[in-house]
Amino acid sequence: MTIAIIVHGGAGGWNLSDDRRAEAVAACAAAAEAGRDVLLRGGSSLDAVEAAVNILEDCPVLDAGRGSYPNAEGNVEMDALIMEGRDLNMGAIAAIQRVRHPISLARRVMVESGHNFLVGEGADSFADSIGFPRCKVEELLVPDLHIDEIVTAQPGVEPAAIGDTVGAVALDMNGDL
Repeated sequence: MTIAIIVHGGAGGWNLSDDRRAEAVAACAAAAEAGRDVLLRGGSSLDAVEAAVNILEDCPVLDAGRGSYPNAEGNVEMDALIMEGRDLNMGAIAAIQRVRHPISLARRVMVESGHNFLVGEGADSFADSIGFPRCKVEELLVPDLHIDEIVTAQPGVEPAAIGDTVGAVALDMNGDL
């Protein structure tokens, strides 16, 4: 069976400085390679997607995990969804705070919670109940020099509307997407 993985670093916001664009492209390449390595070792498509997205969530120039944009109140609230193609099982979280790897928490929702989608306080309570690693909000915020560059290039564009999410799709040796 053929394996495959595709990753993306988000929509919009790619008019970054050359060094930040290079960092984003490098993160996408590293994420694809990490997912491919999982697949080549016989790992599942879910394992590959989670490994790939964890790398994207660690990249400070992408809007996911570390580097997420704060909301109007200055809080970092993140969303993530993971889905298995074989049986369409899914797990999702929304408005989660103080989590470095939202995709990993979404997977735990799918596997361990008995639910498909947890939001806000419910997502936070679930994370705490399973001992999911939490971080300080300061670990998620990074100097947003790229916001200044984009707003300068596009006057009137709200920084929170720039960027968006990251993603990955994988096909494993068992044919599962």
